[in-house]
Amino acid sequence: MRALCCGYQRKEAVPEYVTLTRTEREDLERMAYEKGLYLGDLIGTLLRPEIEKWRREDRPMGHD
Repeated sequence: MRALCCGYQRKEAVPEYVTLTRTEREDLERMAYEKGLYLGDLIGTLLRPEIEKWRREDRPMGHD
């Protein structure tokens, strides 16, 4: 089953927007389709490892 629609309706989901060129957007849409994901879920999947990495980094106090 492909989850191509409405991922933003999931509990605690917050839509976010990214700025891409038209070509990048088209490629991202094709990538999501090939992976069977809603576009927003694909973006979250791609960003999640970087967010986790950032959380583990030592940061100055007051900047977390």
